Amino acid sequence: MIGRRHALLGAASVPFAVSMARAAPAPLATPVELAVGVAKVAHLAPFATLVQDLAQLGVKLNYSEFVRFADSRTAMASGSLDVAVMASGDLPLLLSQGVTSVVGLMGVGSSKKHPIVRTGAKCDSWDDLKKLRLGVPPGSAVWYQFVAKIQELGFRYDQFQTVNIQGAGSNFVQALQRGDVDAFIQAEPTETMPEMGGFGAPAQAVDYSDARATGQELGLVTASKSALSGKTEALKLFIGAYKAAEKKLAADQALYATAIQHWCGLDAAMSTRIAAKIKLGGVVDSNQLVRLATFLKAVGILQKDVAAMVPAYFDAAFVQSAIAG
Repeated sequence: MIGRRHALLGAASVPFAVSMARAAPAPLATPVELAVGVAKVAHLAPFATLVQDLAQLGVKLNYSEFVRFADSRTAMASGSLDVAVMASGDLPLLLSQGVTSVVGLMGVGSSKKHPIVRTGAKCDSWDDLKKLRLGVPPGSAVWYQFVAKIQELGFRYDQFQTVNIQGAGSNFVQALQRGDVDAFIQAEPTETMPEMGGFGAPAQAVDYSDARATGQELGLVTASKSALSGKTEALKLFIGAYKAAEKKLAADQALYATAIQHWCGLDAAMSTRIAAKIKLGGVVDSNQLVRLATFLKAVGILQKDVAAMVPAYFDAAFVQSAIAG
């Protein structure tokens, strides 16, 4: 399996506390282990204290860290994980590949998305952006957000001077700094790195996050069907703890910045800047996923139309029952 296994990642070393907002539920009579796929990104900072919180309830979280959501999707498809966070579009992608063992549960957060533009380059409109060499991560969630938005605005993809960049976010930062591109689209913390370095900034007049086809969701928490049926109570405790941590961080930007700092390994200044950009709390729902599946088929990412299947593989009711406790 791709990724690194952490039995107690961040458990006792995190110097901040995110206590549960509701009365603590009773521990499980028999301890249960959950294999969970995570990524060290800012919108997943609520994961930072869950190992410690859930250990007290008889749920042992074994984190596997992935650099890309695509890798957590692959691990879920193989049956290696009970829970994983992936891109919203990964759920219809799995269905199009015949994988029906994964169920979406909830989103994690949202944010505006602006191209990051090299210092000195002008980008006050979409027409300005068309004149710039734009680094893109082809096929990624960020990429299809961008494509959906320009289509919604009536632009063609070939009107933009796109440069495909593969690999880690640092490749985008280096390309901008070297002058290989004039702008790029990416995710945090890559977006903030040029700001901190003084050689780039977001084009505030150009927001590609809010296309109706894709929405603003930053991630999708999924579970395997086997875990939903065989580890039901442990999963409910996991969801309850996550939502409690999420609520606490969403209400306190300084605490959220500290969580980002320790979860992602970033410095305090960068974490504070990122915390101001992201709104914790999922915005995706079944209707949004249907629209997204339809769009992904239209642009050729999906080879099979699975829009009609999607609602059966998104279980918001499970999350509500976990919160109700």
